[in-house]
Amino acid sequence: MKILLYKHILKFTKKSLLCLLIPLIIAIPTGAVSINLTSSSSNNFNNTLMFNPSDTIIVDDDGAGDYTTIQAAINNASPGDYIIVKDGIYGDQLTINVSNLTISAASGETPTIYVGAYPVGIDVTASNIFLQGFEIYGNGDVSGGPYPTIQASSGSQGLSVIKNTFKVLTGQIGQVALLIKSTVHDVTISTNTIQNYTIGIILEENSQATISTDNSLKATYPIYHAARIDNENVYYGSIQNAISNTPIGHTVNVLYGTFTENIVIDRSLTLKGLQAGVNPNENPLKNQSVIDGNTSYAISITPGLSEVTIDGFTITLSNKLNSARGAGILIGMNTQLITMKNNIIQNITDGPGIDTLADETYGIMIYGRDEAGGQSDIVIKNNLIQNVEEYGIAINDKTSKVTIQGNVIKNLIGSNHSDFPNPSWPSWVCAAIHLGGQVGPIANITIIGNTLNTNVTGNGTTSAAGGGISFAGVPEWTNLSRIWMGFSGITIRNNKIYGNTMGIITLIGNFTNSPFVHYNNISGNSAYGINNTRSTVFNATNNWWGNPKGPYHPISNPNGTGNQVSDHVLFSPWSDIDDYTPPEIQITQPLPGIYILNHKVFSRFPYPLTFGPITIKVDASDSISGIYKIEFYKKYHNGSALVQTTYEMPYEWYWNEKTYGFYQIDVIAYDNAGLSATAKIDYIFIVNFGLFIP
Repeated sequence: MKILLYKHILKFTKKSLLCLLIPLIIAIPTGAVSINLTSSSSNNFNNTLMFNPSDTIIVDDDGAGDYTTIQAAINNASPGDYIIVKDGIYGDQLTINVSNLTISAASGETPTIYVGAYPVGIDVTASNIFLQGFEIYGNGDVSGGPYPTIQASSGSQGLSVIKNTFKVLTGQIGQVALLIKSTVHDVTISTNTIQNYTIGIILEENSQATISTDNSLKATYPIYHAARIDNENVYYGSIQNAISNTPIGHTVNVLYGTFTENIVIDRSLTLKGLQAGVNPNENPLKNQSVIDGNTSYAISITPGLSEVTIDGFTITLSNKLNSARGAGILIGMNTQLITMKNNIIQNITDGPGIDTLADETYGIMIYGRDEAGGQSDIVIKNNLIQNVEEYGIAINDKTSKVTIQGNVIKNLIGSNHSDFPNPSWPSWVCAAIHLGGQVGPIANITIIGNTLNTNVTGNGTTSAAGGGISFAGVPEWTNLSRIWMGFSGITIRNNKIYGNTMGIITLIGNFTNSPFVHYNNISGNSAYGINNTRSTVFNATNNWWGNPKGPYHPISNPNGTGNQVSDHVLFSPWSDIDDYTPPEIQITQPLPGIYILNHKVFSRFPYPLTFGPITIKVDASDSISGIYKIEFYKKYHNGSALVQTTYEMPYEWYWNEKTYGFYQIDVIAYDNAGLSATAKIDYIFIVNFGLFIP
C-alpha cells in the first residue's frame, strides 16, 4: 500500500512540474537561452553559463566543434563571445587579446591545457576575461624565469580566474601559477587549486586583486609581493596603495617579497611584516617582507602624525644618493606615540667618499625642531640594525620620552667627514645611538638592554671614532639666537657597549642634569669607556668596565685595568662581575589543576581553577649578582596592578580577596645588576567570596 501511494505522489509531482515548464518555455523566444539543469547548477552561478548560441564557439580537439584549438577560437572571437571547451588535451600557448570573452570548460567536463613548454603559458592582454574550469599544466623549468602559467598583462583589468587547477608534471616544481603585472587591477581569483608551485600568485607594483579564501594554494609562497588591509581578500602589489586605502587605526599586513618603494605613512595605522611579533635578534625568520627605499627614505612618517607602529620588516636602501640624507625609517616632526619594533634595518650607505652634514645616513632618524611642538612618546624596541654608514638610531632636535630597548646595533661603516665644526674631532665617525641635532631640548630618553657594537675602533682623535652612544647638540645653524636647550633625563642601563672607539662620547652641548649610567657592560672599547668633555658629571656607578679592578683613570683609579674614563665621570663603586645574564624564574604554584582553599585536589585540568585563596609561589635565582626583588602583577580584562613586591625568600604572594573570574598573573624577577625576567600564568580562574581568614 505504501509503495502504491509513493508511485501516485511521484506521478502527480512530475505532471505538476511539466505543467509549469511548458508555458514558461513557450513564453521565451526561440534560441534566446540555454538552460543547464545539471545537479551542480544550483550551487554556483559560475557553473551555469547563460549564453546566446549565436555567440558561442565550441572547441573540441576531436573535431566535433567549431575549432580544435583554443587559440583558433580566440582568434576568431568577438567581444562578448563564449568559448566553450570540451574535454580533451590542448597544448597551444594562448594569447587572450579579445576583451569580454568567457572561456569555460563545458559543463561537467575538465579539459586539460599543457603550456609547460612556454615562458608564458596563457598571456591575458585584454580586459574582462572570464577563465573557468580547466586543468592547466605550467612550466616546471628550474632555471631562468619567472615562467608564469597565466600572466595578467597590461590591459587585462577585470580578469576572473575561477575553478581552475594549476599543476606541473610529476617531479617538477612550477615557478609561478599566476602573475599579475604592474598596474593591472580588479582581478578576481576564486576557487582555484594550485599544486607544487614555488609561487602561487604574485602581484607586481600598483596591481590589485581579490583573492578569496576558497582557493587552495599549495605553494612555497602562496601569495607573493602583496599587502592587504586587516584580513580582507583584496591584495595590493604596492604597500603604498594598501596604506592609501586603509582606514585610520587599521592594520596593513605585508606578505613575502621585496618592495622597492619609498613609503609615506600619512595616517594612524599598524604596518606589519612577516617578522611581526618576532624579535630578529633571537629568532630571525628566513622569509621576509623587505622594503628597499632604493635612494632616500624607505619609510617616512608624516609630521604631526600619532599612533603608528612598524613591526617586522627588513628595511634597506640599495642605492642611497650621495647628495642627500637617507634613512631606513624617518620619524617626522611633531609625531607622537610611534613604535618601531622587530625590524631588521641594514645596508644603508652611499658608498665611499667624503660626506657632508647634508647627506648623512641613518638606520632610524627622529627629526624636527618646531618651536611649538616636538616629537615624543616613541618606542624603538628589539630591532637589528647593521651595516649602516653613520648612525644606527639618531634622536635629533626637539624630542622627548623615547625608549630604546633590546636593540642590537652592530658593524657600522663610518663616514669620512671633513666639514665638522670642530677640527679636533675625528673625521671618520659613526655611532650606534646618537643624540643631539639643533636647538633641542632632548629630554627623558631611556636606553636599556641594547647591544651597541659599531666595530669601528681607533684612537678617537687622529683616526676613526665609532661611538656606542654619542651626544652633540648645537644652536640652529641658520639662526644662532636659537641656542642649544640641553640634554636632560638621560638613563642608560643594562646595555652591552663594546667594540667601539668610545663607549659613550660627548662632543658638544650642555646637560641640564646628570645622566644616569648604571648596570652596563662597558668594555672592549679602544679609547674610552666614557669620554665626557662636558662639565656635567655622568653618574656611572655599578658598571662592569672589563676588569674587576674597575676603569682606568690616571688620578682616581690609576690601578684600574678596565676601559678608560675621562674626568667628570662618577664611576665608583663599580661592578666586579660581568653580569649580562638575566635571572631565572619559575612559578611553582598554582600549576594546571583544581585547588580548594590553597590545596590541590585534582591535577587533570587545563589551567589553574581555584576556590578560595591561593598562594602564588615562585622559584627565582641568579648565580652571578643575586636576586634583588620579585614583583607580582595581577592582570584582568581592563587593566593590571602591582599587588606585591618581595625582597626576601620565600618569594610568595597570598592572594585572598573577594573576586570571581579569569586573570593573568605576571611575576618579574630583578637581579642586582638590574636585569629582569618574567614568568606568567596566562589563565587562572578564581572563585573567592572573601570568607576565608588568612
